[in-house]
Amino acid sequence: MHSDTAGIIANMTTFPARLDLLNAVLDAVAPQVGRLNLVLNEFKEVPTFLRAHPNVAPLIPPRDLKDTGKFFADTGGAEAVFLLDDDILYPPDYVASTLARMTARDTLYTYHGAILRPAPHALNPLQLKRTIRRLRKGFDDPHRFRSKDRFWERQARDRLVNLPGSGVSMLRPEILPPFGFMDGSAGFVDIRLARWCAERGLPIRSLARPAGWIRRLEAPGALFATVTKQRPKPFSDELDHLMSVL
Repeated sequence: MHSDTAGIIANMTTFPARLDLLNAVLDAVAPQVGRLNLVLNEFKEVPTFLRAHPNVAPLIPPRDLKDTGKFFADTGGAEAVFLLDDDILYPPDYVASTLARMTARDTLYTYHGAILRPAPHALNPLQLKRTIRRLRKGFDDPHRFRSKDRFWERQARDRLVNLPGSGVSMLRPEILPPFGFMDGSAGFVDIRLARWCAERGLPIRSLARPAGWIRRLEAPGALFATVTKQRPKPFSDELDHLMSVL
């Protein structure tokens, strides 16, 4: 850690099944920040290997917070807050490069953005399904389209989006949502975060990057299979709520 990173705080959450990945992820990103708050879901004690990362602040929460744990830890004194995932390998210049581009204090910056918009009502369900399949960028859903900028792929230029990927997002502390707002959104924190921004008129900017600059890792226990793909009612309700304020 360097003195010029003292005000840079990162928040990450993990759980025991990800331990095999965690050390490599921390090796890559922890030295880039002043403090990395690590919420340890489902742990009984702090893993001893974390002692090798002096600026990692481990915290065992009172209950399993899943991905909402990224919003649980104290970020007091931060100049910027980086939200991280434990299954992403961040490049060595991730923090410095991103900070140089965070020119607006009222903007959430991300490297994984999407644009949600109502689907055309003129299409019947069969036409709509064919359209979505042809475009290959959207929900197979009669209510909304989604175009995506995936963090591991090349993006030629910045663009405004309305749904960020929280694990590759960063913002100034004054616009970070409190845990009380994010609590209850496990599995769909990105949607809740997008609603926070939409309701407050906060822009979300998806930043340009080369392919492979940020790398995704194969990891067990992904919430995509249990929440995003299955879309339980709380997920769908939150998505409908977001669509109503966009």
